[in-house]
Amino acid sequence: EDVATRSQDSILTLLGKEAKLSAQEQIRELQHLASNGDRQAEVLLVGMLQSSDKTTAQSAATALNTWWAAFPDVSTRMAATKATGLQRRGQLSEALTAFDELLEQFPSWAAAHQMRAKCRNQMKDREGTKSDLRRALELCPINYSILVELGLVLMAGEEHAEALRLFRRARLLFPTMPMLETFERQASEKAGAELPVADEAPGGSSSMAPPAELLPGSGGGLVEAADDELLASSFRSWGAAFVRWLAEARRFPDEDLRQALEGLVAAWTPHGAAGAEEVQRMLAASLDALGSMQGQLNELEEGEADEDRAAFDQAMGRLLQLQSQHEAADAAAAATDMEAVAEHFAAKGWAHIPKVGLSPEILAAVHEELPSLEPEMALGTTSTGLQDWRRDRSVFLKMEDSEEPRQDLPALAVLDEIIQERIEDLCDELESTPMRLRLTGRVPPMVACYDEGGYYRRHVDNNRGADGRALTAIYYLNPGWKPEFGGA
Repeated sequence: EDVATRSQDSILTLLGKEAKLSAQEQIRELQHLASNGDRQAEVLLVGMLQSSDKTTAQSAATALNTWWAAFPDVSTRMAATKATGLQRRGQLSEALTAFDELLEQFPSWAAAHQMRAKCRNQMKDREGTKSDLRRALELCPINYSILVELGLVLMAGEEHAEALRLFRRARLLFPTMPMLETFERQASEKAGAELPVADEAPGGSSSMAPPAELLPGSGGGLVEAADDELLASSFRSWGAAFVRWLAEARRFPDEDLRQALEGLVAAWTPHGAAGAEEVQRMLAASLDALGSMQGQLNELEEGEADEDRAAFDQAMGRLLQLQSQHEAADAAAAATDMEAVAEHFAAKGWAHIPKVGLSPEILAAVHEELPSLEPEMALGTTSTGLQDWRRDRSVFLKMEDSEEPRQDLPALAVLDEIIQERIEDLCDELESTPMRLRLTGRVPPMVACYDEGGYYRRHVDNNRGADGRALTAIYYLNPGWKPEFGGA
């Protein structure tokens, strides 16, 4: 029932109607459902890309990118991190071998093919790059970033006409995707084709018929899909076409849309082909959304609930902005000689990572958030309850569901993500040192405040193996901190 409610809200948003949840809340819920294998939630996120609000569209894109790049398990994450680490250091042959081993284990993981394609492209293996990207696209045909990457590779090989077709497919999925209009125009000029004019709403029609690609036996491959891999791929294609049609249908009267949906339901019911059940579920959710629209609008609360939604939207929008800035600053961190850092750590038991990829904008945002943690901070204690061993105040930043960042601390969430990335880079190197350190988990991050006269005596974090911790990462948040100020 909860899944159906989330779907209905998103369908109402696609139709330009008001829903219980804000767009940002819907995206967050859909991302959670998609991460649990709900294909309908995934294609509804694709539908959110059609939003005329660029913030909403970009948030949906961030959610999709996160889901598509998600690691199946911890060991896969470590294997992929090792491969990309080798690639960053220019050890391309070793990286390619690592990607090959990764794909032997997960041959149907589109992101792994996409990662190997980047490595092959660096090795000037254009055919191998194209092969990997085409395979990734077969597995996830609605991934606009793969469409664009393949298009750029084709343009480099003077295959402008096919590149143009791929860019146009990407535009149908994500109309406001950054730089896409430029790529499409360049390919069009090279291919000698004209850019299409913007789609116009059909005029004078009192009804609307669903496009043929949404009907059974349309040639889209949905009903012919025989295994889970092909079924998932074909439903994604059908679903992307369906949510795009819904987004366009907002220009028609509700009754016309209802009749069109009922026609689709009749066409797909009864239908025993593979994939029909998911199609029927999505059509039913769409009809239910229309039917419950008035009731939902009557139940919308005002005042405090609206303020909460506005605060949530602001926080999520800020998180998106900060993540974008992190991606820009990450290039500087990649230049760090992590191999030398690892060697120092293995020899001395500690090391300094000079660049973590934190932009001044993110650091400023972190400092803005820190005062809000003051009421949550408590006097630090040791595992045996001693308080004279330390004089500080601290708070653990526990994550919702142990995974997602607190929505009221978007900048600290990004800082935590950045530090985690650098630690993974370090551990990738430490595995090849005599230390052979390999991390398998983590504890929640902690923010500590040392007032004047504060201290923490020398201690062991993992006393007698109490919680399994093997490595501690410290980031000094003091503005203008210098090594001569001292510290841990």
